[in-house]
Amino acid sequence: LTHEGLNHECKLCNQTFDSPAKLQCHLIEHSFEGMGGTFKCPVCFTVFVQANKLQQHIFSAHGQEDKIYDCTQCPQKFFFQTELQVPHLLPGGYNSIMYLIAEFKALLVMTSSDTCSSSGWE
Repeated sequence: LTHEGLNHECKLCNQTFDSPAKLQCHLIEHSFEGMGGTFKCPVCFTVFVQANKLQQHIFSAHGQEDKIYDCTQCPQKFFFQTELQVPHLLPGGYNSIMYLIAEFKALLVMTSSDTCSSSGWE
C-alpha cells in the first residue's frame, strides 16, 4: 500500500484520495448521505456538522469494542457499514486498518484549516 498520490479509491463512487484517512472521511460522508448534513456518532449519538469531526471523535472517544459492523470475510469490525464495502485485506496477511489507525491519530493534530467537505477535502 502506497501513501503518496491519489491511490486510495472509494469503491462506491470511484473518487480517489491521497491518504486512507481522507478516504475514511469520505466513507463517513457516504454513510450519512441524505441525512441533512449532520453526522451522528453510531456509538454515543453525539451529532457533528463535519465528517472529520465525527471521525476524530470516534477514534479519540471510542475503542475497538464499540465497533458495530462485522466483516463476513475476516474478524474485523467497523463503525460504519460503508467501511465493509472497501477492501481491507492486503496481500501477505496485513490489513489496511493499521494504516487507517495511524492516519486517524494524525488527524487529531490537524490544523483547523483542514476540513472535510461533501466534495472531498479542502
